[in-house]
Amino acid sequence: MLYNQYSGKMFGVCLRYAKNRDDAQDLLHDGFIKVYTSLKEYKGEGSFEGWMRRIMANTAINFYKRRSKLQFETGNNEEPLFESCYDNIIEQ
Repeated sequence: MLYNQYSGKMFGVCLRYAKNRDDAQDLLHDGFIKVYTSLKEYKGEGSFEGWMRRIMANTAINFYKRRSKLQFETGNNEEPLFESCYDNIIEQ
């Protein structure tokens, strides 16, 4: 039910951070897992949608931090280590 109601909006959030649609889908999936496992932590302060947006944004930020750390540790620097979410917004 939550997925059906919010997936479109949350996919938009993920697209702002992602480098491509496949990454955005992965972020959406991971974000919804975090939402479902953290439901008991939602205190009802502020909007539920805003709370979900924050989880999606944090999921994306952490995803790219881990990816850049892995690329640095393995020496695989074929892609930029981390693009600003603002760069992605401008490109879109």
